Formats: sequence, C-alpha cells, structure tokens
Amino acid sequence: MAQSEKSKQKLLSLLRLFWERTGESCGLTLEEIRDSLAEEGIEAERKSLYNDIGLLTDFGLPIEKRREGNRTVYYLAQHLFTVSQLKLLTDAIGSARSIPEAEGREIVKKLKKLTDHRTSRELDRQITVTGRVKHLNEEFLSNIDLIQEAMKEGKQISFQYWEWTADKVQQPRREGKFYTVSPWTLIWEEENYYLLANHYRSDRMHHYRVDRMMQMKISHYPRRGQEAYEKIDFSAYSRGLFGMFGGTPEPVTLLCENHLAGIVIERFGTEPTFFKEADGEHFTVTVRVVPCDLFYAWVIGFKGKMKIVSPQSAKDELEQMAEAVLEGLEE
Repeated sequence: MAQSEKSKQKLLSLLRLFWERTGESCGLTLEEIRDSLAEEGIEAERKSLYNDIGLLTDFGLPIEKRREGNRTVYYLAQHLFTVSQLKLLTDAIGSARSIPEAEGREIVKKLKKLTDHRTSRELDRQITVTGRVKHLNEEFLSNIDLIQEAMKEGKQISFQYWEWTADKVQQPRREGKFYTVSPWTLIWEEENYYLLANHYRSDRMHHYRVDRMMQMKISHYPRRGQEAYEKIDFSAYSRGLFGMFGGTPEPVTLLCENHLAGIVIERFGTEPTFFKEADGEHFTVTVRVVPCDLFYAWVIGFKGKMKIVSPQSAKDELEQMAEAVLEGLEE
C-alpha cells in the first residue's frame, strides 16, 4: 500500500490502538504508539501524533494523559462499559439457562471487543450453574425476534411446545400439534423468558417458556385478548406467580415469624401491610398469589414458621398436599 494511503489510515489505526490497548489501568507512550503504527507500515512523527490525538479528542474520544514514573502515557479514559458492568453482563449471560451455551460464548466474545485487551481477559470467567440444565434450543433467539415482530404487527403465532420425558428426551407435547396464541409481552422470570399470550380457544392468558418453542411461525390472523391484557397489574403480577404457573392471583393471609420479614418482602415487595401480633414474635400479611403446589411447598419449606391463615380452601389444599407427601414416605 502506498504511503499516502497509509497516512489516510493513520487516524483509524490510532483509534483502534487506543480502543484495544489502553484503558484506566494501561496507557501507551508516544514512542510505543509510534512503534505500533510503524508495524502497520505507517510513519508518524511526534508532532503529527499530538495533532492526531487532538483530532480524536475533538471528535469526542476521552483520551487523557498521566505520569507513570518517568513516562508520560496516553490512554482512553472511558470505554462504552465499565469493567464492573461488563463482568455483570458476562456473568448474567453465562448463568442464564435460556441462552444456549454456544450462543452465550459468541455474545461474550463480542462483549470483549467493547474494551481493551487487558480488561477483556478478566471477562474469561467460569460461571457455575449448579443443579440446572443449560437449554440447547438453538431456535431461542430467532423465537424472540419472531415474537417481537408478531407483537409489532398485531398478529398471532403458532408453534410446537416440547417437554422432557422420563428417558431424558425432548419430545413435542400433544403429539406435535401446534399451539396458536396471541402474544402480548415477554417476561424474564427465574432466569427464563416467558411469553404471556392469549390462547384462542380458552380466551385466557397463559405462559409459555420461549426456549421450549419450536417451528414458530407468524400467523395472518390478528391477535386477540387486549382487554384481558390491559387489566393486568404488572407491578404485582409476577410476585404472585410461583414457577410461572398460570391462574388468577387470590388474596392469601400468612402468619409468619418476625425473622421471615425479609423473605416476604423479597418475594412480594414492600406494598403488603405487616400486622404485628400481640406476642411480639409474629406478624400477619395478606398477599396475592396463584394457589398452586409450588406455593404450598414454599410455605411448607419454612417448617411451621409460616402458616396459612385464610382462605380455608388454601389451608385445606396445603393439608392435603402434606398428607400426600407423608403417605408417599410411608409407602
């Protein structure tokens, strides 16, 4: 390449040099910058580098300089993300069950390009996902795009829905018959993406795990269920769901020992009112939940330190569940 063409490339090469090799913890002297450019066949005098750095600074690049012993180094003071933000993103991607492992590695690889080489090495983090399966559905990301497109166009979607068998094999539910639903919103809950959609037959809102959808297509039929969707109070909606089981949230009053206050707040927020009991050791609180086995198991898990006060139907279902567990142990 002719030298005149190389000189035109100098600013771009200088920009890449600052982006990839400098940061808050590492800088380059003018001599190191000049030597790096020379490796690309680009000649740069000291005075011209001052001018080029000034141009990049005027352009908006936060290039600063500092003294390190007897050296003056230049560095990019700020990248798009801080180190802590990038670590947070890579950890979230690495631990998210819905993102296939190969796709997660590809995303992290791209994130590493958003900072300097030294910082990018800190992003090679091993995230331990204990006791859980990292799903392998390669259609996951394209499903997200199709759902967003369908919602934008106000159309229904159809798809197959798979489940695990006792042989640890994935197989379509309902012998492979397609579900047809009206998509309304995506919910991130318990490290999975769920689609909240109106089923055309039941005319009710249902939840579907996006990573369990296959063969998704956008229908030409307009979506339905807007009235039911607009009635949902999302500030409290997901708090009352356990395992994203569908159903209508109902008021349930709990009697809890005082040390469980934090657990109740983390689950249901600060809105529910705590009523202190006369003994000074308990409080009662009324929360809205979808009564289901996972909720009852959650209450049982506190070994009597949390009890259901009302309604009677919830107390009866909890008792029946406990009896079934005891019968299973006896057998």
